[in-house]
This record gives sequence, C-alpha cells and structure tokens, in this order.
Amino acid sequence: MAFKDTFVRLRKERSWTQSEIAERIGISVGQVKKYEKGDSAPTLHILAKIALAFDVSADVLVFDDSGGVAAQKLDTALLRRFERVIELPERERDAVLVLIDSVIAKQAIREVIQG
Repeated sequence: MAFKDTFVRLRKERSWTQSEIAERIGISVGQVKKYEKGDSAPTLHILAKIALAFDVSADVLVFDDSGGVAAQKLDTALLRRFERVIELPERERDAVLVLIDSVIAKQAIREVIQG
C-alpha cells in the first residue's frame, strides 16, 4: 500500500478532517491534500510527526502494517520513543546512541562472563 493510501486510511479511521491532521502535524491543509493525492511525500522530519500524530511507527506509514521491519521486531511504545529521538538536536541524539550502545555492550559482557 502506498503512503498516500495509508495516510488517508489512518486519518479516516480516526474520523479526522484534513484540517485536524494538518494541525496535529503542524503543516498546511494544502500539504495534507498533496500527500493524499500522492503529489508529494513527507520529509523524514514530517514523517516522524505524522507517525506520532497517528500513534503508529513510521515504517507502518511507509510499508503498511505488516511489511515494516521495525513493526515486526519492536513494540509500539519503544518505536514511539525512537521516533521521538529523530526530533532531538544532533548532540542529544548522539548521547542517546552512546547510552544505548553502552547498555548493549554491558549485556554482551554479562553474557560472555556467564557462559
């Protein structure tokens, strides 16, 4: 399913008007209409805002419910957190990545020590 179809489906499932979703995302109604016609595609930054507004993972918007790798492997709450990281300034994103890498490394060390 194309992005435009998924976008329209999710908006209609929530009974939101084009104006309502535009306001939730922070874009113009004209841009919503372009997305729904397939005349335009969102930037990564806007895609993240759309995913947050619809409370879905960004890969659902791109690949539909069953096709996205992230949707198959991560729970929704964790996905939302990662999608919010995209919006952080670069320095804070880097700090999040260092923290994640540290926790993963710590777990790997534990597994090696335990056997």
